Amino acid sequence: RDVPKVDEAGQSRDFVFELLVAARFHQAGYTIDFGQKTDVVAHRDGITVRVECKRITSEKKLQERVDKAASQLAEAKAIDGEKVIGLIYVDVSGCIVEEVRVEVVTRQQAADELNKALRTFLKKNMMELEALNTKHLDLSHGTCLTATLPIWTHDFTMHAVSATEVRAAEALSDEKFDELRRALEGFDRNLKGIFNPKDVKEQ
Repeated sequence: RDVPKVDEAGQSRDFVFELLVAARFHQAGYTIDFGQKTDVVAHRDGITVRVECKRITSEKKLQERVDKAASQLAEAKAIDGEKVIGLIYVDVSGCIVEEVRVEVVTRQQAADELNKALRTFLKKNMMELEALNTKHLDLSHGTCLTATLPIWTHDFTMHAVSATEVRAAEALSDEKFDELRRALEGFDRNLKGIFNPKDVKEQ
């Protein structure tokens, strides 16, 4: 199919997600190392970012998949001489697809649709995400919730619209929070921002 169902599982779809995450790091100036067990290993300016990528099609799987990703980060070999930052990427496209209109007037409306649905998912699962980020403070600097969905505009153009929201634990130290910000500098505009939970509460 031109547009496979996002709620379908499959190793090929998982691999494509890993490649997309690696591509975003590459576009941000990182060198990608495909020779390690971690899904994505990226190097830039003396920093190594290790990323475990998971896809979920149900909110009920969020805890299980984040825990699994953290356990895989824990198994990674130490790297001498470089600062290592752990990240967990979770593709939630399959969880929000029903909340997004498949046809809109403009590409901006398509982007707005996806951002709204992703933010709604984030708010619904904020407490669980905070607990998971806190639980894995020693392994991961934060969790990146991301989604990519096909949305059509009225001129019969299909757009693959993407959005990413990054969340760090409220207990993350200022030093590690700054490391996280620096690690994600240079990413495209689809990355909406990096926040602690208290930032969302204040919005």
